[in-house]
Amino acid sequence: LIRHPQGKSGAYTVPAGVNTIGTSAFDHCTGLTAVQFPASLLTIGYEAFDGCTGLTALTVPAGVTTLKGAAFASCSGLQSVSLPASITTFETSVFSQCTALTSVTLAPGLTVLGGYAFSGCSALQNITLPASIGLAAVADPLVRVLLGDKWLDAIPLVPLLATAGAISSLQTNT
Repeated sequence: LIRHPQGKSGAYTVPAGVNTIGTSAFDHCTGLTAVQFPASLLTIGYEAFDGCTGLTALTVPAGVTTLKGAAFASCSGLQSVSLPASITTFETSVFSQCTALTSVTLAPGLTVLGGYAFSGCSALQNITLPASIGLAAVADPLVRVLLGDKWLDAIPLVPLLATAGAISSLQTNT
């Protein structure tokens, strides 16, 4: 989908067969209140829904693997998001400045989590991360405490193994 007409308001159903929502396709469509995505959707493009302040809830369908940078940035009315387990790539600033968003659960198969993903989300109280991302983030102290100094050479391997485990779990769930 290349572009949604600017002046339209209300709910919108993306046509069946669409596999990519293009860059800025719904950019600043402030009257957009809901979006129904087709099962064929794989990617939501850069700034695709940037500034869609009328969106309050969002359900991304199973099958979507990539949310490009700032895909839903500045959707200040967005309160809830349902993300599928199929998402592996969550680029920079995807939900930045979504000031009403309170909780997000990220998929266990997630392998790329871009910076500033939730920057400026002032109401956000809970982010549930996949164990693989958490394990990669605490590799150094985890190895030191659980295994001791003789295993310090293994520290760089822990994030790799955590990512491999996440990919493996995604492959077995499809």
